[in-house]
Amino acid sequence: MANKKDIVTEVAKKSHVTFKEAEVIVNNLLIEITETLIKGDAVKLTGFGKFEVRKRAERVGRNINTGETIKIKSTISPFFVPGTILNNAVKSGQKK
Repeated sequence: MANKKDIVTEVAKKSHVTFKEAEVIVNNLLIEITETLIKGDAVKLTGFGKFEVRKRAERVGRNINTGETIKIKSTISPFFVPGTILNNAVKSGQKK
């Protein structure tokens, strides 16, 4: 599994910039995506995918310890939909 440091290292190598410069770029990208989602807007990176916020409706569930019916409040959470190019690359095992 790649972590943030691994990603920054690869961005630095491929962009011919220092680690610190790449780190600023990656951090700013993540901040921009986060701030856009907080506003309730989606972020579409053509071919890669779409980040969006989805609302899950209030629903009825059960307490697993008591079996009692409980109301689960509605919630919002970030969601990612992979794009066609990303999907195809992963399915075929290709590296781009």
